[in-house]
Amino acid sequence: MDHQASQNQVRVQLSLPSHLKTTSVDFTFSIEHQPAKDNHETFEEPLEVKPEPVIVPAITSTPTVVEFEQPKPSQPTSFEDYYNQHLRDHRAKSISAKTCNDHASSAQKFDSFLSETHPENSMIDVIENNKTMLEDFASWLFANRKNSGPTVTRRLTHVLMIANAMIKYGDLQKIGSELLSSKLIKTLHRQIVGEGDATDRRIPSLNEVQSIAGAVDKTLKHPYGTDAPYFWEGWIQFSAMYGPRSRDIVSVDPERPEKRGLRKQDVYLNTLCPMADVNNALNEELHSSFGWLWYNVGKDHSSDTPRILIPMSKQICDWVKYFMSKSPANDDRVFPGTRDDPDSFLSQRPISLRWKSLLEKAGVDKRIRLSEGKGNVIAIRKAAANWWLLQTAKHKQDERLAEKLSHYLLHHAEVIVSAKHYLSVQAAVLPVMIELLPTFPVLRTSVP
Repeated sequence: MDHQASQNQVRVQLSLPSHLKTTSVDFTFSIEHQPAKDNHETFEEPLEVKPEPVIVPAITSTPTVVEFEQPKPSQPTSFEDYYNQHLRDHRAKSISAKTCNDHASSAQKFDSFLSETHPENSMIDVIENNKTMLEDFASWLFANRKNSGPTVTRRLTHVLMIANAMIKYGDLQKIGSELLSSKLIKTLHRQIVGEGDATDRRIPSLNEVQSIAGAVDKTLKHPYGTDAPYFWEGWIQFSAMYGPRSRDIVSVDPERPEKRGLRKQDVYLNTLCPMADVNNALNEELHSSFGWLWYNVGKDHSSDTPRILIPMSKQICDWVKYFMSKSPANDDRVFPGTRDDPDSFLSQRPISLRWKSLLEKAGVDKRIRLSEGKGNVIAIRKAAANWWLLQTAKHKQDERLAEKLSHYLLHHAEVIVSAKHYLSVQAAVLPVMIELLPTFPVLRTSVP
């Protein structure tokens, strides 16, 4: 310790041990002298020392850095909460609210499965280390929720989507369970539900479709008021003939640009095929007596061929032209429905209620829908593809061509692998459609 003194101050410098030599500290002590009370009194009061610290950075040593352990974020405990907190808003930018709700429903069912089958284990532990988790979840859905095969497949897909997002965000290390093939899912379904279950039926008969069309009467007032019966007859005929997804033709969600339904600009009343490349590929002009239309496939977000071109029959041509004439000039949709007009407003709930009333009146299976839905739906869309497949095989004696036409109408991956391949498919199937179209049964004829 070194010290210096000057008048009434003492300066003391303390040197710290080498392992603490990050700084040196100077203390300046002030010495205050209190004079005696009189000349004869001896000074007996102690000196008062007031330290005045002055911190002087040291330059002779490297500062020691002390690292504190960061608190670890708590692990997610609920699959449904994780989806709603971290994924839902992002997903809602590209999918409907209904689909987001379905994702959350799958997550909630997965939470229920974990609580019932793995009450002692954390969610993370089960997902990362249980090799049969997905198979067990599928079996649980079949046995406890009575889900169909397609519904189980959808639930599994949603669970994997959320789990993969957790891996991406660092909340999960891996998925320990092996993926399930469609064959294994069907096997589980047969083992748990049994053979020959009614939920396996996927295709309605044309007689059933005709009964639904026959149930349409003048009591229907939605949508389009007094034009509602004609609207429903045409829509059922269109669905049975071409098998579109219903919202690709009649949209109940017009605010989404990819689901605005059939547009006026895509209806061609000229008989010549509007695709020059198809005519060139055939080396001749292809004509459809009642014109053409094509529509965008709302679910196709990735291929180079998101549109389907089809020749129109007379019945479909008359139906499309009639509702085009009713559509406001400033609306590009063939079937618009606005909130300003309650009679024409196209909304999912009233449309679904009218459809259910038609099924009940027709006395057919309550699971029949215009196009594919969730669960054990029986889709008229599949009846259309099946009719074209069988009729093409019968009249053309060409099973490959028949399958190609069926895949074309359903817009399956087999025909949309590339624009060049899609063009060759169109050149092959469109002449067959024009030839066989007059043989398709008219389900019901009505003139408004």
